[in-house]
Amino acid sequence: MQQARAKAHEKPAYPPGFKPQRLAAGYAYVKKDAATQVTDQQWTVTYDANGNMTKKDYTGASSYSSTYSGYNADNEPTSASSTGSANGNPTSGSATYAYDANGNLTSVTNGSAGAGAVSYAQSHTYNTANQDVSGTGTFSGSTQSYTFGYSGTDQTDRVTNGGTATVYTSLGLSTEKTTGGTTEYVRCSCGLLNSERTPDGKAYYYLFDGRGSIVRMTDSTGAVVNQYGYDPFGGDASRTIVVNNPWRYAGGYYESNTGLYKFGIRYLDIQFNRWTQRTPVGGSLQETLKPNPYEYADDNPVNETDSSGRDPITTFGECASGGLSFIMARLVGVLAVATTLGLFTDWAAGVATGLAASIFGFSTGVFAGIAFGVGLFLVGLCGLIAFDQ
Repeated sequence: MQQARAKAHEKPAYPPGFKPQRLAAGYAYVKKDAATQVTDQQWTVTYDANGNMTKKDYTGASSYSSTYSGYNADNEPTSASSTGSANGNPTSGSATYAYDANGNLTSVTNGSAGAGAVSYAQSHTYNTANQDVSGTGTFSGSTQSYTFGYSGTDQTDRVTNGGTATVYTSLGLSTEKTTGGTTEYVRCSCGLLNSERTPDGKAYYYLFDGRGSIVRMTDSTGAVVNQYGYDPFGGDASRTIVVNNPWRYAGGYYESNTGLYKFGIRYLDIQFNRWTQRTPVGGSLQETLKPNPYEYADDNPVNETDSSGRDPITTFGECASGGLSFIMARLVGVLAVATTLGLFTDWAAGVATGLAASIFGFSTGVFAGIAFGVGLFLVGLCGLIAFDQ
């Protein structure tokens, strides 16, 4: 099966006061700080002046419409509904939303028809640090509960997820341990996911699109086992799943009990492209000062992503950041080698200095020079070892 590839597009010039927004099949003009409508071949999405999605219409093999009919003064949604069908499945449903005084989503309640194409029914409890520590999620009539534990004051490192214990490295989540075994996530030096090692010892490899979303997983023979397709906002357009895998849209961690995605310090509701919390502790100043702190990726999820939950970055920027990290690591290694060679020269010079001392101070000079030179050589050797790692 041919791997899907992201195509490069050249951005056109935009008139003053407009910013580019690209959906699946092209560009549209989006007026800054004003109610606007974005249209491509299959989607028509309407935003209010604060950047809140108010309506999302899909016309493709099937059609449906989602309406987000109310936001309060803090840009928190109060209600939503949907009608129509998608891929042959009815999407009629409704939801009402509640938030606490700190701007955290506390509950979503579905109507009698269920969620449809809006948010699943869910509840969330937060501690004094505004960390989501427990709650429930209901999907297809089945309710699941969860408990989370974190290390630190934000939600980046979630060290427990119910009965699952997790291990983080500086590159990100690396291990999940349950009574059924251990799953390992192998990453490259820039943090990008490379492969998954399941408890039965098998390895599966990730294939990405240009936005960092997982689009395929293959086994060790190259055979495709999982396939994922997404709409411009991260919703499932298609999927075939054989192997359990939590990593999906934009490289985020999918929460099957609530339908949310975890990105660093925050959780994302892909149904209307917004965070479930205002910018919490650990967020960037830019995000904290936004008029609408719930916006994900500046309402531009095709050209921007936010893997940390702190600050959006262009998809090119994500790639450049990873490449820069790799280059910097190599430069540090080169400097370590250069330092080692330089200090070796210093060691030799120290010995020579001792040998050249006067006959009266010959012994003292030799031993002092050797000791000084050996010390510097050992420091340089440490640098060489660090480079080799």
